[in-house]
Order: sequence, then C-alpha cells, then structure tokens
Amino acid sequence: MKNLRRERKTLTSIIEFARHVNDRDEFFRYLYPRLHKILPHSRFICGILSAVDHYVHSWTSCGFPDRLLVSIMANDGSLCCPVFLCWLRTKRPVLVMLPADMHASTVPGEMPAESTAPTEIAIVAHGFVDYRTNLISYVSFSVDLDTWDDNKEFLLEMVVPHLHTALSRMAMRTSGQPQEIGKLSARERTVLRWMCEGKSNDEIAMILDLSVWTVKVHVKNIMQKLNSSTRTGTVVGAIRKGSIAL
Repeated sequence: MKNLRRERKTLTSIIEFARHVNDRDEFFRYLYPRLHKILPHSRFICGILSAVDHYVHSWTSCGFPDRLLVSIMANDGSLCCPVFLCWLRTKRPVLVMLPADMHASTVPGEMPAESTAPTEIAIVAHGFVDYRTNLISYVSFSVDLDTWDDNKEFLLEMVVPHLHTALSRMAMRTSGQPQEIGKLSARERTVLRWMCEGKSNDEIAMILDLSVWTVKVHVKNIMQKLNSSTRTGTVVGAIRKGSIAL
C-alpha cells in the first residue's frame, strides 16, 4: 500500500511537470528522475516523429550509444527501428529481446566484455499517436526482466500521453512548428526545401524528376497544410520557424 501511494505521488508530479517542461535541460532535471523512479531502466530514448512517414523531428536519449542511434535512422530521416515497427503494429507497450552487443558503448582502450556478460537485453517501447497534429511520441528503454511486470506496463501507459505533452512542446521550441511540419509528407518536405532554396516549379520538377503539374500540386498542398496564402509567405514562415535547414 505504501509503494502504491508513492507511485501515485510520483505519477502526479510527472503529470504536473509535463505541463511545464520546455527544453531538454528541464526534461532531465525535473521529469526524467521521476520517470526513472517509477520505471527503472539503464538506457532511455524518446522522440517526436511524423505519423505520416515517421520522419524524426527530435530525439532525446540517455545511455544509448551514438552508433545505435545512427543505425536506426533511414537515409530520409525516418525511424526504421525494429522495436518501433513492432510497437506500431499494436500501439501497445511491447517488450523485445535484442542482442546486447547492439547496445554496447565502445570506449577507446576499453577491453571487450567477458563471456559472462548477458547476450540479450530487454527493451520496452511505447508511444502516443496525436491524430490532431499527425505526430507520434515514442519512448524506448532497457529494463530488468526480473522487475518488469503488469503494473510497470500500466504505469507506462499512464505516463506516455503526458510525456507527449512535454516532448511536443520541446520539439516546437527547438524546430519551429512540428505540429504543422508533421502534416507534410517526405516528398512535400523535399519540395518545401527546394522552395526555400529559391527554385521555381520548373526547376524543382527537373531536380526531382517530376512533372511540373505534380510539383504545383505539392506546392498547393504545402501551402494549405501550413496555413499560408502565398508562396513567399510559406517560404519565409518555414525559414523563420527553423523548420527547414538551409
């Protein structure tokens, strides 16, 4: 009963802090310690991505090696992690066993791990789909199988929607308006980038090997999704918000 009261108190504080966290520093100072308290883990990663094509807008991680983060990203910037794809099929918390060497950090001069080291690591993942903004918040972390149970899974389901509140606000402050950019397809983002480079419809069509008519359709859809009435306003807005890196 005492543990239950502590969990409820921690969960309440997570919900409260999620409403006010604005950046990565505040996330790890106020929100993450409480999350770790009710969901113990050794490595953690979370991020915001497009629900349309899974393009990653922002990542926040703790403990995962950089080489792993690079390996789960496709060339077009979308998330291709098998654990994420497993969660995507069910939209329910998933627990997957993966080879431990995929998650090992490599330190120069460090000796290889002994043969007694575990050969697999348990990874739990869950997410939240915001159909209003076409954004997904995704959370994944390593757990101890001996302590992971139905109650921990329930707590994860309770926490993730509130993490989405914090993560989407963090992404908006660092990369402009992900709620708007998240509505664009990968092709539309590519067209928008060339628009920001000052290319005409004819030039974009030649670069992307598309018909001019197709490019015009993309431009029209981009302007509608970004609530802009002019081509110039669309470009200026995208650049000012930092949505497109030139």
